[in-house]
Amino acid sequence: MLGIIESKRNIKKEIQRIDEADTNNRNKIKKIWENSSGVLNVTANLIDTNIAVKINAYNMLGKKVAEVFSGIPSNKNGDGEYHFTSDTATNLPKGVYVLVIQSSRFRIAEKFIITKN
Repeated sequence: MLGIIESKRNIKKEIQRIDEADTNNRNKIKKIWENSSGVLNVTANLIDTNIAVKINAYNMLGKKVAEVFSGIPSNKNGDGEYHFTSDTATNLPKGVYVLVIQSSRFRIAEKFIITKN
């Protein structure tokens, strides 16, 4: 029993270290929007630039509804921001979604809402 409790403590400490590292790195999703053509756009600050990232949008049930980007980011602007655009039109229906940017070193998520006139 003592070994199990000890291993849980070690896991908890490891998770805290990852969280602290991500907040110190200041990886951040700045803006998410869908243009009039239905293409999903994302602007983000990413500190780790030489690692592959995946950017996906999910509905509130957890189903992937759009893949925005997969690979090593290369289009950094002068403000230190990256701009990502989906290859195809997503034409998401009205609703609430979650955008996730994930790599081997971090994972950030941001909720966004699609409204249509």
